[in-house]
Amino acid sequence: MSTASEAIQDKQAYRQWVKGFVLFHGKRHPNEMGEAEIVASLSHLAVQRNVVASTQNQALDALVGPGATPRAAGADRRAIGWKRRRDRGGLCDRRLR
Repeated sequence: MSTASEAIQDKQAYRQWVKGFVLFHGKRHPNEMGEAEIVASLSHLAVQRNVVASTQNQALDALVGPGATPRAAGADRRAIGWKRRRDRGGLCDRRLR
């Protein structure tokens, strides 16, 4: 069971992910960006910052998950095409394979 403070901390973490996403793309509004920008941001996390899959999942949830505000234009978690990579345990873009 989660407490109210955990929910507040989750919201704060999600805000930080959205803020990082906006800054990564030159302060463009998330409603002006779509799946390509999300894929680029998540790829940057994996390649440059070397984060684990759960961190990428949290960032993805913050951007397109239920309750994501503001939501990237027309982006849907299922349509983005991310899947688990077995060799590194991270995520990869299916279109790159």
